[in-house]
Amino acid sequence: MSSALSQPIAPPHILWKQVLGLTALQSVIALMWLVYSLYLPQLLTQLGLPPQMGLSLLVIESAIAVIMEPLMGGLSDRSQTWMGTRFPFISIGVVLSSALFILIPISAILGKTGIQGVAIAAIIAWAIAMTLFRSPALSLLRRYAALQDMPLATSVLSLAAGLLGTAKPWVNQAILSWGAIAPFTIASIALLGAAAALRISTPPTAPAAQPLDSSVMRLRALGAIALVGLCAGWGIRCVMSSFGKGFQTLFADGGMGMGAIAIGLVVVAIPAGWLATRLGNRRTLGAGLLTTAALAGLLAAFPDRGILIGAAIILLLSLNFVFVGGVPFALSLVPAERAGLGVGLYFGGMGAATGLFGLFVPQPERLSGATDGLLGAIAFLLAALCVWVSTPHVPQTESGS
Repeated sequence: MSSALSQPIAPPHILWKQVLGLTALQSVIALMWLVYSLYLPQLLTQLGLPPQMGLSLLVIESAIAVIMEPLMGGLSDRSQTWMGTRFPFISIGVVLSSALFILIPISAILGKTGIQGVAIAAIIAWAIAMTLFRSPALSLLRRYAALQDMPLATSVLSLAAGLLGTAKPWVNQAILSWGAIAPFTIASIALLGAAAALRISTPPTAPAAQPLDSSVMRLRALGAIALVGLCAGWGIRCVMSSFGKGFQTLFADGGMGMGAIAIGLVVVAIPAGWLATRLGNRRTLGAGLLTTAALAGLLAAFPDRGILIGAAIILLLSLNFVFVGGVPFALSLVPAERAGLGVGLYFGGMGAATGLFGLFVPQPERLSGATDGLLGAIAFLLAALCVWVSTPHVPQTESGS
């Protein structure tokens, strides 16, 4: 089928200016969730609500992501086809998210029990607004890089997220010392600025001459995308918890071991993306899933210092293959004009993993490291199976004509 869009299906090079703009937007999104997670217990206490209510909100937010991520991604596909741009969804989502994010601490400061409903409504509305633009924005990667080069592009996004995660233990107290209004306001303004910069660097294309053709969509491909997101999200959480508990059990300072893993994941992100572009994303993603499953299983069966250290070193590469390969895998299974739906299904699966884990494992600290490792290994094996049975969508033209 001829592509209905005017932009090339497989750009010859990575458009680094646009990729860096998208990285800035993704980094601000991560910053907003960091600020939110830091202040949520404090804000709930100010409202006279138990801090444990944060778990219920997490499940609600995850349920919202399961529904809204693929929905907004799919609707942005139609916007791209009809209007030549996805930015109506991105712009509306960014503006609403920015305004609602500032409203969250204000609603907690203005009152106690009388304004509980307003504060909870603002939190849930903000979570909905955040889903309006993440999948449409990240689906722009299909326009910014050829599929074979995309893991290198996503490795930059992974690097930025990793840097923020690595700095989290050191910036937590600083952010909390500012009070709620300042960090919420700074993050909101930064979101508007990052979205504006990305919009300037991404001009619209000509609208499509014909509507989207749904005949090329395969249910098995869409299911594989969602299942890989679900299993990878569950597996990452369990495996990292397993290694963390292993360091705490086998070493005097377990936090130092996990800090070293966090730093190592950042250092190896770009090399992993480069290798994935050379060896092929499906191959490295499958290898990363299987290797991480084997490491988790090995650590669960043989909790030993030497095995833990060796497995942690190998994990730096295998887990990075999962980080940099997930979105390119999703985009490889759908035609270019369905990029938003593909990315939305992947993140919807991730959201399902977060919600289900919180629902079925409300007290994860009570799980042993071996149980965490076994659950993570099973999840990664299932994800690898989904990758193996899936069939990439092969466009009939590389010119977009």
